[in-house]
Amino acid sequence: MRNLTLQQAEDALHWMMLCTRKALKRAVDEDIVKFKARNYVGPEPSHETLAGYCGFAQSYAHCMIEDYNLGQSRPLAMQTLPGRWSFGHVALIVKMDTTAGNKTFLLDPTFKQFQGKEEKILQNLPDGEYMADCLRQDGFVELTPERSVSYLSAFCCGINPFLTKEMAVTFIENPPPNYNNLWFPRTDLRDKGYPFKPAPPGL
Repeated sequence: MRNLTLQQAEDALHWMMLCTRKALKRAVDEDIVKFKARNYVGPEPSHETLAGYCGFAQSYAHCMIEDYNLGQSRPLAMQTLPGRWSFGHVALIVKMDTTAGNKTFLLDPTFKQFQGKEEKILQNLPDGEYMADCLRQDGFVELTPERSVSYLSAFCCGINPFLTKEMAVTFIENPPPNYNNLWFPRTDLRDKGYPFKPAPPGL
């Protein structure tokens, strides 16, 4: 794992999300997840077309984190939330060792698909407006205990799905395994012609 400054870590994640969103655009164009909604213009898919593509984005970003040894990448499946709160979405938790200490980031480049209910709920939770802006614009945000609870609660009608904040933080930092994670193995991505871009200068 690289020991980066916080600025280098954030720069690396910005670059990774740019590469991931470019790959997402192609994935939607090619209908790689067999979804019909793929009519859009511009450098990125519109929010309507991203439904179902979270698994592709998670897999692609996970491979990049591993390739460049940038941190510990842990797939997060919202399907593993307790009981009735199970939700069909996946993202990525990345722990990075920086000169400013250990940092945990949430990578969710397809969060823009939730511009309706879930994003509005998040915006009304602690740090939620900032989180929603970061996820929509950058595809990632640094996590704190409060932000971890807010993110999970956004998919649970604004309610912490766990009894305590500590339990929610433990869940998001150490997400349980689930078959919905990493739908696209590295070999599948390479076979389909999705290369992992060379690392930017300074990494």
